[in-house]
Amino acid sequence: MKDALLPIYRAVAEGRLTQAEALLQIKALRQQLHDTGAGVLLATLDWAASPAAASDAMQALDRIVLWGVDQDAVAALKAQHPGTEVIAFAPLTAAAVDEAFAHAALQALGAIQSMLARSAHGIRVLAIIADVPQSAVASGFEAMFRTAMEENPALVARTIRVPADIRPAELQGLVRDESSDDAPRGVAVRHVRRASALQREVAQWGVLEQGVEGQVPSVAPVVFKERGCYLITGGAGGIGLQFAREIVAQTRAARIVLAGRSTLGPEVQKTLDGLATPQHRIEYVALDVANAQAVDALVSRLQTEGQPPDGILHCAGILRDGFIIRKSPTEFASVLGPKVAGLVNLDRATRDLPLDFMLLCSSFAACWGIVGQVDYAAANAFMDAFAAHRNRLSAQGERCGHTLSVNWPLWQDGGMTLDAATRERLERHTGMRPLTTATAMRAIYRGFALSCERMLVMQGELPTMQALLEAADTVLEPAPARAAAVAAPTQPAGIDDALR
Repeated sequence: MKDALLPIYRAVAEGRLTQAEALLQIKALRQQLHDTGAGVLLATLDWAASPAAASDAMQALDRIVLWGVDQDAVAALKAQHPGTEVIAFAPLTAAAVDEAFAHAALQALGAIQSMLARSAHGIRVLAIIADVPQSAVASGFEAMFRTAMEENPALVARTIRVPADIRPAELQGLVRDESSDDAPRGVAVRHVRRASALQREVAQWGVLEQGVEGQVPSVAPVVFKERGCYLITGGAGGIGLQFAREIVAQTRAARIVLAGRSTLGPEVQKTLDGLATPQHRIEYVALDVANAQAVDALVSRLQTEGQPPDGILHCAGILRDGFIIRKSPTEFASVLGPKVAGLVNLDRATRDLPLDFMLLCSSFAACWGIVGQVDYAAANAFMDAFAAHRNRLSAQGERCGHTLSVNWPLWQDGGMTLDAATRERLERHTGMRPLTTATAMRAIYRGFALSCERMLVMQGELPTMQALLEAADTVLEPAPARAAAVAAPTQPAGIDDALR
C-alpha cells in the first residue's frame, strides 16, 4: 500500500494534484485493494514462547510415539501410563544424515499406518522426538503427522520436540501438560532447555514482506554473476528450465548445467538450443542425483574443466501420490531419494567449493498436510531443516555460501497444468493463485537479501493467505471431503498435484 501511495504524495508535493484530488485517488486505491486483495506474500516459520494452557482435564492418549528418547525416560513413561500404548524408536546409529532420516521416516510411516488402520472411532496420539538439529527427523515427523490428519480426521496427533537429554521426570511432566493443553491440532511444539529449565515454544508463521498487484515490494540484487557456473538439478522439469531462462536473461555470459534422471527429449533439447547464446553455454546431463558417485563425478568434471559450480539450484523431485494406508516402503523411499539423498550428495560433493549459494526448491506440502503426499511432505521438510543445518556449517567455516529453502506453491509456468475446477478449488481454500515466474524470481532474490533459511512464497488473495498463515489447524479441503477421501479406494489427485 505504501508503495502505491508514493506517486500520489509526490504529485501533491509537486503541485500536480490538489489535496482534494489526492484524497479521491487514495480512496479509490483503497477500495480497489479491498475489492481485489491481490498480492504477494513472503513468510517464514519461527518459534515463539507459548506456555501450555492450564487445565485440570487431562485428555486420555491412545498412543505415545517416541523417537531418540533415552531408554530410562521411556521406561518411566510406560510405568506412568499403563493404559496407553507406548512405542519407542531408536535412531539409526553411525549413519549418514540422509540414511538416518530415511530410516526414521519409514519408522514413522509404519507407526502412522498402524494408527490409521485402527482409527475408525478416533485416536489421540502424542509423538515426542528428540530434537537433534542435523537429523531433521523432527521436521519430517511433523510433516507426516500433519498429512495423516488431513487424510483421516479421526486422528488427532501432536508432535513435540524435546532435548535429547530430557530426564524422566521432565518427560512425564511434559506429557501431562501437553495432554491437558487444548492447542489446535497440527500445531508444532518444542521444549528447549534454557537456564536448566524447559521452555515451551510453538511454531508460527511470520510475514516477511507483502505487496499488492503481484509484486514483491522490495528490489534485491540478482544472485547470478557474470561468467558463473550454475548446476540445476531436475533440469528437464518446468521450474529448472525457468531458472535457466532467468540466468540467461540476467547475465551476459554464464555456464548452465542441467541434470535430470530422464534422457533429453527433442522438445526440451529444442528449448535449450533456443536459450543458448555464444556467451551462454548450456548442457544437459542425464544423472540420478540420489547416486552419490554420479554426483561426485559431475562436480569433479566441472572442476577439472576449470568451472566448478558457483551456485546450486536443487529442483529435483518426484511424486508418487497415494493414501498413507496404501503407501509401500518402496514407493515412500523413492520419493525421498532425490530430495533427501540427492541434497546430501550435492552438499558432500561441493563441501570444499566456494559456492555463492545453494537454493533448495521445497514445497507448500511441507507446510500443511496435503492428502496423498506424506512422502513428498517428509522429503521437503528434510530440505527445509537441512538449509538451517548447512547455514550453521557455513557459519563455522565448514561450508561456503548461504542456503535458502523455498516452499513453492503451484507455478503458472512450472510445467504442470490444472483444469479450471481444480484451480478454483485451490484458490478457494488457500487464497493462492499459480505463481508467476517473474514473481518467483524476485522472491528468490529477496529471500537471499534477507538471509532467510526458509521462505514460503504465496501469490493470490492477501486476506485469505494471511488467514491461512494465522490458522494453526489449516485444512485445505472441508472435513466431509477429507473423510470421503479416507474411505475412497481411488488415488488422490487434483489439488494435491497442484501443490508440488
